[in-house]
Amino acid sequence: MVLTRTQAAAQAAAQAAAQAATQDGIQKLDPEEATALVEYSSTRQASVAQFAPGADELIANLAQHFIAQTQALAAEQAMLYSQQQGQCDAQNAALMAVQASAEANVLHLTEQQRVIAQQLGEALTATHREIQEKFQCLEVYENKKKDEIEHFVNEKLDQALQEVQ
Repeated sequence: MVLTRTQAAAQAAAQAAAQAATQDGIQKLDPEEATALVEYSSTRQASVAQFAPGADELIANLAQHFIAQTQALAAEQAMLYSQQQGQCDAQNAALMAVQASAEANVLHLTEQQRVIAQQLGEALTATHREIQEKFQCLEVYENKKKDEIEHFVNEKLDQALQEVQ
């Protein structure tokens, strides 16, 4: 498990305080007191423990230390939550901007596609019209040439007939 700097400092302080409390408690106890720490009465259900002098203060200090560390962790958790919420809001705003941009681009491309289709339709219509005009010109030219050929053939036939007669 990876600890934050605050958590590592709190853990180190708690371990140091626990060691100091253990050493203080051991040093202050007489061997005679060490054997008489717990009073037991068969008539009572609860046992009464006797602690070394200053143990109450040590326990209070440990409790204060743990309360302070808990408050620091709660503040750190609130800060991390706030940062995460800010990042979430920023990401949502960025996604909304990307979506709006994509929608605008789609509309722009659709409009461009419509314009291109219209221009292509107009170009095809103009090309079709030009082809029809050229085809009509070719028909007129063909008819003219047919008439000329027919006239020429008739003329030659008439000449040949006149020569034969």
